[in-house]
Amino acid sequence: MAREDEVYLFTRNDAEAQRVWLREVSNTLQRSSGTGDSQTAHQTGYEYHGFDISPAHFPQEQDGFRFFQHDILKPFPSEFHGRYDVVNIRLLVLALKKEQFKIAAENAAQLLSRPKSPSSCRLHQTKKGGSFQWLELDPASQSYHPAMPITTQIQSIMRTAGRANSISTTPSAEVQDAFTAIGLTDVVRKEYTAEGKPEVEEGLKGWVVGGAKSGLGNALVRGAREKGEDEEQARENARKLLSEFETAISSGETKVRMPVIVVIGRRAK
Repeated sequence: MAREDEVYLFTRNDAEAQRVWLREVSNTLQRSSGTGDSQTAHQTGYEYHGFDISPAHFPQEQDGFRFFQHDILKPFPSEFHGRYDVVNIRLLVLALKKEQFKIAAENAAQLLSRPKSPSSCRLHQTKKGGSFQWLELDPASQSYHPAMPITTQIQSIMRTAGRANSISTTPSAEVQDAFTAIGLTDVVRKEYTAEGKPEVEEGLKGWVVGGAKSGLGNALVRGAREKGEDEEQARENARKLLSEFETAISSGETKVRMPVIVVIGRRAK
């Protein structure tokens, strides 16, 4: 079941539900195989399964695609173990505490397919273990150009709240350490910049604003509660700050810079 304090970096609406990583992978595989979009996932022999703590974001299912509700901090049911050639996770920076990344990585790694020797493969070729890809944004590397009073204020509030809640400012490092600790092989960490890539820059804007929407209100209300101040006034202050922040980001008055970081590993046994 979804937790009440669940943090999500995306707007829950029909448009966002269509931007599912599984669909991007499906389209890429179809293009690489030369089938285009004329065949369904089922017809190409692939299956695509998605997991989320809340079903609110699930798109309508179609052939080859299925979606399941699951909390990544709990072990996955055994019927999913060893089943997937690729597992992808993204943007849990505000959803997990620092010490929870290893728990999440251990649980998700159980989904990866095992390597197979030539004698056990249909084509008598060695099959490598499943690949694990985890995409994150590191708040420690976040900056605004030019810096503005509103961006400085939002950043200060979010970082203070993050420290109070054991939120990592370098989640990609937590992921990389977790991959190594649980025995994945071929572990690499790659950074990608959004500069000069309009589609990535737009996505980064959405993620940053989404993160502020998810965390700012809770931070201000929690602070007001601890000080015995008016919580409703704190919510109103959060709404005003978010409006000003979103305007500054969406209008291009300031640009956010933060590399998109991907950590990749492979099941070894």
